[in-house]
Amino acid sequence: MKRMIASGCVLLLVFALACSDDDNPGTQDGSMTQQDGAVADMGAPDGYLAPKQLVKDKAKVCPGTFTTTAPVEGKNSGFEVESQKRTFNLHLPDAAKFSGPRPVMVYFHGTGGSAAEIATGSRSWRDKLVAQGFIVVGPQGEMNGSVWAEWDAMRQTTDKTKNKDMAFFDQLVDCLAGHLTVDGNRIYISGMSAGGIMANRVLRERSTLLAGGVVGSGVYDLTEPATPTALDSMAVMVTWGGDNDEYSGTSGGKTVPKINFAQQASIASEAYEKAAKVNQIHCKGDNLGHKWLADV
Repeated sequence: MKRMIASGCVLLLVFALACSDDDNPGTQDGSMTQQDGAVADMGAPDGYLAPKQLVKDKAKVCPGTFTTTAPVEGKNSGFEVESQKRTFNLHLPDAAKFSGPRPVMVYFHGTGGSAAEIATGSRSWRDKLVAQGFIVVGPQGEMNGSVWAEWDAMRQTTDKTKNKDMAFFDQLVDCLAGHLTVDGNRIYISGMSAGGIMANRVLRERSTLLAGGVVGSGVYDLTEPATPTALDSMAVMVTWGGDNDEYSGTSGGKTVPKINFAQQASIASEAYEKAAKVNQIHCKGDNLGHKWLADV
């Protein structure tokens, strides 16, 4: 049975709010494109997995002062991984309303963005997830990428160096689980543009950990792990701004020509759809350009 779990309904439905009748490419009546019974299975009793706490020893998995001091609401600094002091923003659900293991959403910012993006009012999806009991965390990129600097997401096959951003993701999730009651069955990721590229990388490298994710206008090429393996059970939503979703720009001194994200999103959608254990749905805007659909 594919891992389609109840809390995932919140994840997909929150982002599905951006899809109007005209936005949807798959149906004439405006209903969301559904493949492999993705939406239907999410709420089915047979597909439900009970919350299961991810147990980690904070003294072993957290760096520096985080071994004894829990991350705080808002900005956290000095989280040292691979000799880099990293920053992340954290938003927590109301402890008085929610008990037991909580689902987690990790959001990767785009080019020129920051971890603080999830603290801004325009990120209404964050508030909706927190209101549903999610722990939401936004890590800060450190321009580690060799192909596109924002995140170490796209790599040439000859690049065998340590991926500091993947190491940061791994240790951040583990440390959160060391201090907070994290649901190991409900860890999700999301990101837009450069963040969407990183989301593709993490989905393809950590499918055994993740329950799913949302890839917003993310390049799929060059995000394959050095040692590819079949993807484990996940729910994946691929979104893009429409046929005119294009971008060109500069990051870390590198300039890229115009990228067609509609093409890359199509490649990603098809790849996840073909994965035997992945439930994939896609959503595109009505020629909105290079947009994160949760903002429209």
